[in-house]
Amino acid sequence: MSIAATLASQCLVMFAVMGLGCLLVKLGMLSPTTTRELGSLLLNVVFPVVIVRSFWGMYTPERLENLVFTMVLSALALGLAMLIARLVFPRDGVLEFAAAFSNAGFIGIPLVQAAFGAEAVFFIAPFIAALNVLQWTYGRWRISGSTESISMRSVLSSPMLIALILGTVLFLVRMPIPPIAQTLMGTIANLNSPLAMLILGSYLANADLRTLLTTPKAYQASVARLVLIPLVSIALFAVIPGAREVKLAILIAAAAPVGSNVSVFCQQLGQDTNKPSITVCLSTLLSLVTLPLISALATAVL
Repeated sequence: MSIAATLASQCLVMFAVMGLGCLLVKLGMLSPTTTRELGSLLLNVVFPVVIVRSFWGMYTPERLENLVFTMVLSALALGLAMLIARLVFPRDGVLEFAAAFSNAGFIGIPLVQAAFGAEAVFFIAPFIAALNVLQWTYGRWRISGSTESISMRSVLSSPMLIALILGTVLFLVRMPIPPIAQTLMGTIANLNSPLAMLILGSYLANADLRTLLTTPKAYQASVARLVLIPLVSIALFAVIPGAREVKLAILIAAAAPVGSNVSVFCQQLGQDTNKPSITVCLSTLLSLVTLPLISALATAVL
């Protein structure tokens, strides 16, 4: 099965689980408190375990070379996304944040796993860690308009960053992974996709469908995030020599819909959360179509 077909199939499965999450909210079986707690579990436990697992015991000279290549590509992809978002939304920090930063964790990780296997999270871990750092620094500054909103303590204590550093150390020292640790981490990592989709489904359940489909700014941010940035990224990656699988994995993460942190940060910084929440939901729905198409194009071009 081609990568595009695999992603299309995985997107349908993810959409079905999102639908289940939406239904559970409507039936009163999934409360906002539960959703927040599941989100915290996902971000602080499951994602870090997925990242450490993709590094531990996986050392080969080729993978070390790919790690360096991944870091370079991640920096280029994120820098490009931030530049395009700034050009498209020069006077709207919220929409700039939405367009610049993808939901590489909730959406990117399950899709990369489906397309290339669990070990391929290794290719996008630096992207996700850098994304988190940029959201907590550049992103919060663009939303608030003030550098006082930046919390370096939050950046340095990010579970994703800590997981990347720990995973890299375990990778470089070539420490073998005990079978029981491998089984334990595999069990926890398997929670990733279903939890993420249930949470996204709860977001959709709380969105006003009419408002969702009739907000021009949300469409503009979604098109920038799902179409414009991925297309320019494909053009950039096409002229850069290197491992094709690495480029495709990072592209999937870079082409994911708007990250939910834009709503979280707007709430923390006293901004209106309606517009970013609508943008998150709309882009997530549209990504079910755009991600397989972008992936098919990238597979053909790269």
